[in-house]
Amino acid sequence: MKKLKTLTIIILIFAAIFGCQKETSIPVISDISFSMKDSNGRDSLITEGVAGKLLKITVKTDASICVAWPSGIRDTLKSQVNPAVDSLDIHGIVMRRCDDYTVYQQEPLTGIFGHVMQSLLDMSGFSLDYMDEETEDPGYLNPGTYTVTIVATKDGYDGGYKSATANKTIIIK
Repeated sequence: MKKLKTLTIIILIFAAIFGCQKETSIPVISDISFSMKDSNGRDSLITEGVAGKLLKITVKTDASICVAWPSGIRDTLKSQVNPAVDSLDIHGIVMRRCDDYTVYQQEPLTGIFGHVMQSLLDMSGFSLDYMDEETEDPGYLNPGTYTVTIVATKDGYDGGYKSATANKTIIIK
């Protein structure tokens, strides 16, 4: 009987120690960087991009999935009655395609999307070669100042998830 009680206590201790799973923490976005191919074809870090050239966005994070909202694509839906003007609804201008996170937060309509990033080989983060998937053109076709929003998400053991967002500005000349 004493052995049974001791065995039960040992099993309960092991269950308490190894049975508890760690709660999902908010992901940490430690760095957002931009790079372009140099004359040798290697990625080179930049602070300013060039319009019409492919830009690579790299994020260092401990997240499970990462989505980039570079805000370079903004294509409005034209009116059926007068193709010279944009279509309007109760939310404002109707977007045919857009990858701006602030527009998504204001008007969560069809056609507004983020770009799912690919995991880096060393599993230290994610990267994205920013291009328009529909036309296969580089994402930034016009000079300007753009705000890139990164949404990083960690999956939890219980089906829940936690997200973090970070912004970085890029100047395209």
